[in-house]
Amino acid sequence: MSWDEQPATYEIRLQGRPPGWLRDRFGMLRTSPAPAQTVLFRRVDSPRDLDVLLSRLTSLGLTLAEVHEHQPSGVPADASGRTNGPCSYEVRVDGRLGESFLTFLSWRHCVVPEQTSVLVEARPEDVLQLLATCSELGLGIERVRRVSSTSSATG
Repeated sequence: MSWDEQPATYEIRLQGRPPGWLRDRFGMLRTSPAPAQTVLFRRVDSPRDLDVLLSRLTSLGLTLAEVHEHQPSGVPADASGRTNGPCSYEVRVDGRLGESFLTFLSWRHCVVPEQTSVLVEARPEDVLQLLATCSELGLGIERVRRVSSTSSATG
C-alpha cells in the first residue's frame, strides 16, 4: 500500500453543520464549531514589514488563525520560491471585527461565517466519498487538508 492509500487524519472545513447520520456512515468523524473569521488582505514590501503588521495585530488583541502569502503573477521567484519585492498576504483572525475597527486597520477584508470543523481518520477514497456526500447535502466545502498520517508498522 503506497503512502497515498494509507489512512490519515484530515481536517475538513464545512460551511454548515453536517447531519448526525453522517457520523454513523463515516465512522471516525468528529465535528466542532469553528468561529467566524475576518479575512484581512494587505500588500507588504518585505518580510520585515509583515512581521511589524502581524505584531501590530496581536498587540491589538486579535487572535491570528492563519497567514497565507499570495505571490504576484508574472514576478520571477528565487531558488527558495520567494519573490523579491512586494507580496500580498491574507491574514485570518478569529471573530468578526467591527466596522470602526476595520476602518482603523485600513486593510481590505471580508468575513467568513461560522463553519464546522470535521476531523476524520480515513483513506483518501473514503474522504472523497465524504466530500461528495457533503456536496450533495449542500454543505459548502471551505478547505480540506491532511493533518497527520496514520503509520502502520508493516514489514
